[in-house]
Amino acid sequence: MTAFNVVMAAHDTRDTVASAIRSVLAQTREDFELIVVDDGSSDGTPDAVREFLADGRVRLLERPHEGVAAARGAGVAAGSAPLVALIDSDDLWMPGYLQAMGAALDADPGAALAYTDAWFLEERRRRVRRASAMAYQRPPEPPPVTADELFAALTERNFIFNAVTLRRAAIEAVGPPDVRLRAMIDWEWWLRLAARGQRAVRVPGRWAVYRQRPASISKAPALVAAGQRDLWRIVAEEYDLAPDVRERLRARSRRFDAQVAALDGRRPLAGARWRARRAVANARKRLTYARDHHAEPPPELREAFGDLRTV
Repeated sequence: MTAFNVVMAAHDTRDTVASAIRSVLAQTREDFELIVVDDGSSDGTPDAVREFLADGRVRLLERPHEGVAAARGAGVAAGSAPLVALIDSDDLWMPGYLQAMGAALDADPGAALAYTDAWFLEERRRRVRRASAMAYQRPPEPPPVTADELFAALTERNFIFNAVTLRRAAIEAVGPPDVRLRAMIDWEWWLRLAARGQRAVRVPGRWAVYRQRPASISKAPALVAAGQRDLWRIVAEEYDLAPDVRERLRARSRRFDAQVAALDGRRPLAGARWRARRAVANARKRLTYARDHHAEPPPELREAFGDLRTV
């Protein structure tokens, strides 16, 4: 019986998708089907995926380019397993990821999703950051227990790494990722789940590897700001919220709209100031790089993947 549908959306990730697939196939649990959804790639990504189709657990869906939300939604719809696990096509799973997520959901039948933290792999130098991928978001301690607590915490920051495992029933209750969004897609999905009364369980440890590439969305400040603007507009206008919460999130959307205007050059002085601050921050990061990164990959990662320069 297939317990998990693993959904991997891929767009122009020919150089990393094979490693991502191998990390799924190396799981200690084998009761899964991996559905790779190619989102209109132009770099040969589907060809890289086809190398794995001899394994009956791997399926490839090819679609025109419509964005990651549509691709994930298609992957979810293509399966029928009771659990849906997400992985990006440039990230990795530790071998025990599915085992840990499944055990957490078995132990808490009322939880709609299980989430964890991740190692942070800086692609250019292939160095692993000492802090976890989500450390900068300061995940709340203890983790939110109720859906209301989860929603309130998520309106402050997104502390849920996107390698989550969800119950299919919860997805059917709230709907797939919102195709109107180009960024913050996962964040809106977690908020929607919590707003509809769905709880989450956090799995301690780092069960995934986040690969930060030069093309990562976090490197595109205008897209990030526009994503936040659209996220808070949707939540404020379409969710069932208390009036004070609704107005607070409307105001936040307006602030990000102003930031988008600055980054688009409609307010060049503000944009210049933002770029100057980024330059200072990047200079500081260069000075502290050695302190903040492992000189050699941690033993857990060496055991799982060997030489990180090859993944």
